[in-house]
Amino acid sequence: MKAFATVCRCLASVALCSLAFSQVVIEAPPQVLPPSFQLKSGETLNVRPGGEVGGSMVALSGSVVNVYGGEVAPRFTAADGSEVHIFGGRVGSYDNGFLEGFSATQGSVVTLAGGEVGDGFAASPGSHVTISGGRVGLQFNAQLGSHVELIGNDFMLDGVPYSSGDVTLSRTVNADSIFTGTLADGSPFVFTPLTAGRQFGDRLESVVLTRVALPPIDLAPSVVDGSTPVAPAGLRAGQAMTLKAGGALPCYFAVVDGSLSIEGGAIGKGLEGNGAVINLAGGEIGHFFNTYAGSEVNITGGKVGFRFEALDTTINVSGGHIGSLFGVHTGSVATISGGMVDSLEVSSGGSVNVTGGSIGFGGSLYSSFRAYSGSEARIAGGAFGQSFRSEVGSKVELVGGEFRINGQAVTDSIVTLAAGDVFTGTFADGGSFVFSPLDGDLLEDVQLTQAPLSPPDTSPRVVDTPQTQGPAGLRAGQTLTLREGGVLQDNFAVVGATLHVEGGDAGAGVEVVGGSVNILGGNVGAGLSVIDANLNLSGGSIGERSTVNRGAVVNITGGNIGTKFNALSGSRITLAGGSIGPDFRTWEGSDVEFVGGEFKLNGQDYLGDEITLGPRGGALQVFSGVLSDGSPFLFSPNASPLGDVITGVKLTRTAAPAADLTPQVIDSPRVSGPNGLRPGQTMTVVDGGVLPDNFTAIGASLNIEGGRVGDFLEVLDSTVQISGGEVGGWLQAYNGDIDISGGNVGTQFTAFSGTTTTIDAAAVRGLTLYANTYTEITGGSAVEFSVQSIGGELEVSNSTIGGSLSSTGKLLISGATVMGTTDLQNGVAEIVDGVFQGTFIVHRSEVDIDAGTFDGRFFTNSGSVVQIASGSFSRDLWNRLSTISISGGHFADDILNGNPTFSNQSGTMKITDGEFHGDFVNASGTVNISGGAFYGDFSNGGGQSGVSARTTLSGGSFNGAFSAHTGSSVELEGAEFYLDGVLLDLVEGRPTTITNRDVQLSGRFVDGNWFAIDLYSSQVAGQDYFSANATLTLTLVPIPEPATAAIALMSVVALVTYQRN
Repeated sequence: MKAFATVCRCLASVALCSLAFSQVVIEAPPQVLPPSFQLKSGETLNVRPGGEVGGSMVALSGSVVNVYGGEVAPRFTAADGSEVHIFGGRVGSYDNGFLEGFSATQGSVVTLAGGEVGDGFAASPGSHVTISGGRVGLQFNAQLGSHVELIGNDFMLDGVPYSSGDVTLSRTVNADSIFTGTLADGSPFVFTPLTAGRQFGDRLESVVLTRVALPPIDLAPSVVDGSTPVAPAGLRAGQAMTLKAGGALPCYFAVVDGSLSIEGGAIGKGLEGNGAVINLAGGEIGHFFNTYAGSEVNITGGKVGFRFEALDTTINVSGGHIGSLFGVHTGSVATISGGMVDSLEVSSGGSVNVTGGSIGFGGSLYSSFRAYSGSEARIAGGAFGQSFRSEVGSKVELVGGEFRINGQAVTDSIVTLAAGDVFTGTFADGGSFVFSPLDGDLLEDVQLTQAPLSPPDTSPRVVDTPQTQGPAGLRAGQTLTLREGGVLQDNFAVVGATLHVEGGDAGAGVEVVGGSVNILGGNVGAGLSVIDANLNLSGGSIGERSTVNRGAVVNITGGNIGTKFNALSGSRITLAGGSIGPDFRTWEGSDVEFVGGEFKLNGQDYLGDEITLGPRGGALQVFSGVLSDGSPFLFSPNASPLGDVITGVKLTRTAAPAADLTPQVIDSPRVSGPNGLRPGQTMTVVDGGVLPDNFTAIGASLNIEGGRVGDFLEVLDSTVQISGGEVGGWLQAYNGDIDISGGNVGTQFTAFSGTTTTIDAAAVRGLTLYANTYTEITGGSAVEFSVQSIGGELEVSNSTIGGSLSSTGKLLISGATVMGTTDLQNGVAEIVDGVFQGTFIVHRSEVDIDAGTFDGRFFTNSGSVVQIASGSFSRDLWNRLSTISISGGHFADDILNGNPTFSNQSGTMKITDGEFHGDFVNASGTVNISGGAFYGDFSNGGGQSGVSARTTLSGGSFNGAFSAHTGSSVELEGAEFYLDGVLLDLVEGRPTTITNRDVQLSGRFVDGNWFAIDLYSSQVAGQDYFSANATLTLTLVPIPEPATAAIALMSVVALVTYQRN
């Protein structure tokens, strides 16, 4: 369908338009591109240093992308007919996982001569990819049918020169092989299906190898310390390099038969070594460090990120820190005598020898140590965190003595632990250990080897300096006092011994069996485990994810307990003082007693002698009171992040000290007194003041003008004013009045029922707002992460939300910027103005849009009602099971109404005005158009049989091809209609069905716009189509007009007839 004036204009200007389109060049910088961007036919994008394309990008057919520097979208698709040339910069995914990256689709042309392409680079069948330089990230996927060419030399397969003209590496061909070489620019590379422990391997299907002369190798040792701006892309055979402080090496740096010594500085993710020698004494190696083929790695200091994977490698660790999922795989041997490893996995064919160091850490999300079937491990020392697992078929040997299970001496040389067993002993280095399924450990057929042990030194010991060497634990009868300045190694085991903590740091993963721990000060880190032992807490703090198990007797009269404390069956706990973090859990079979008074449930006096709170997800429940030391507390199963579990807790009532109602000013760290405020109390925190974690205010007033308040601040029936300073994460308010006008508030501020919050010109890291709350964000405030409104009322004006916005309540947006997804469900929203950079989703909601910029895709579904008066929409709009009314706005991309596959997902759209530059598809449902300008193709129907589409046109201008498919219906309402220029004699107001095909239908809509549709019965790309099995109905609507309009009509009809002839 073409508007007459548009037809004439385009016929006269085809050459000019084509020339204009071919000359569109976009330069970034200075151009700032939106997070979701499409490069269209005839456009060229040049990305130079400092330029950035964030989020996602599609280069459409006929477009060209040249990357000389900067960064280009983590989700980047080169579509059929596009060209992408990379000479520098970074392209694709680096920190967003492997599900997204740079994709070269069928018919695209990609060249890589420099720079970096990130993880998950995929060359689809029919794509053309040429690589002559630069670096390629993990999981390069040259798929079967793609045309990928590597230009370089020194190609080797498994260390042997490779002379073939192409190479295949996949899970079925050369599955265990390693392909190396050097690209034409001198950059070495390593490709293998084995990359990262067989999880993120490369795939090369019939990749063409083109050999060219390489730059000469400089064998003089080099130093990188930041004094020169350019660092090499890798090291070739015989080369040696030292990285020092201030220096940096890029992501995917490859060392092939060379040597790299790291004394300082940093290396990006994806360092690879093949036949390499890599020494780490300082600095940092990024995540996904991989070594192969006879490499040697020596770690005496520094840090390695998570997922260091070693195949056929010798590793020596005597210091430093290795992140989670350190994998020792086939052919590799690791010797660990010191340092810290967050978690260690030994695969079949791998071997480890542990004589010292710390493996695993308290509260780890991973197994501290895992030996898979076919692996070998000899352990004579060191300290191990919880979740130690030696699986069936592994060969694990423990060397030491004093082996006991459940307190009884072990006489067998092979041990398998049953549920509930507690296995203790002493390694050959003199350090104690504890293994038990109660702590997540699994020991299957573990070999015990007796070694001579020195008698334990039972004289009292004092530690007031950091302990980095020596045995990590206490044996039966030993006593240790930890004082200020003292630091113990992580995973310290106390077996039948006594540990006094008066100060210092006892580290994470402390395990206590058959002894006692007395905490008067200092800190015991995350993951404390107590079994058949005593724990007394009167000061100091215990970290998160601590557990007291069977036989544990715990007395808490002061101090601070971190989040996720678990009282398991068989434990006995008395809570009479101190403060407790969220997610405090008392499980069935535990014996827990609260000693205090002023017990209230949901604000009402609680008179029972025992309390059980309902499960999370039910009605809001808040249990509060004051412990016998005067510390207020509150527990709720609805609390963030996971909720408290209070089951059968006994209540013992005692008198608490009277509350001091004198206003308090905190200008230094608070180290004594109740960790909270009681009804009627007032406190002001100023510069220099510090309140610890888990501070609780009930019926009080807290003013924060400076200083710092720790994590997990909880307030009930209180007023909080924050005008300066810093408040930690997980602030939670119940029926409170919160005013934030300055300072910084940490992650995940949660407002529960009855809370009113005002955020004015302030910074908050995240918000969760429940039903019956009111929140206003205004004055240029910045929410760094997401905002989630669950039934609350939220107003946002002139502020920024750095993450996503979701709302199931009432929402008003006026001048806000939302950088992530906007998700509206079962609510009401009014958008006066704003910028929405991510996907916009409307589900069972009513939404009025007066203005705004929408950079992401726009989805409506499930009974939503959306009214759009204006706004700019950059991406496609998809309407399902909803009603959309559009009276204005600019729509740059396609619009889809309904679903071409399912008739029960039909949509309804009413359009009276607006500009629509993409294609419009009414797949199923009803569309009524009485105005607007449509520049793309218009399609009605075309889905599966039984899926109906109905479009009514009474106005608007249409400039693209018009298609009406089988089973669809089109109704035109206008002042006059013509078939091949002949006026149709229609009766006003009476619909008339037109069955003619292969003729031109023209006329004038009700709004006065002229149109012309070629009713071609055969479908040809780029031209109109009207199926013989589609229904066309014309309805004549009278429109008074002056005589001059009739004269104009005659001229236009004559012109159309002339054009057709």
